[in-house]
Amino acid sequence: MQSKQTEQLVERIFRFNKLMHTQMAQMSDCSPGELKMLGAITNAIDKQKEEGSDLPGISASKLSKILMHSKPATSKMLNILEEKGDIERIYSKLDRRTVFITVTENGRERADQFREETDAYTNQILERLGEEKTNQMFECMDALYEIIKELHEENVSKNKK
Repeated sequence: MQSKQTEQLVERIFRFNKLMHTQMAQMSDCSPGELKMLGAITNAIDKQKEEGSDLPGISASKLSKILMHSKPATSKMLNILEEKGDIERIYSKLDRRTVFITVTENGRERADQFREETDAYTNQILERLGEEKTNQMFECMDALYEIIKELHEENVSKNKK
């Protein structure tokens, strides 16, 4: 039987998630998953460039790890983004099995526009919440993340045995 607090936590997470997905859908013609993938690609490529990498993009397998998605799920989303003209696949000349993902000009524009809109929206939220409640929220979210991460690692360990 669920406790009242368990019910409240689950309900709040689902309610928050649904509202954020609704807001994201209003900001773009992409699905939340597409936006998350496009953002992850642009962030990873930007980070590689900052670190001095000369790779033509990010590998699909590295992208799967960053997003914690299965390779088939990543591939499916990449196919959608490629069909929309947001990304391109570049095959390694040394090893055709290695595929790099790069963002097209169209994809970069969409990612940058969404990032700007998201930043403005998030700033409005934080302004209304105030500094004290924002810091409390961050502390609670960090604590929740660490607990979920520990439980996940414990479950992975149990399943390996």
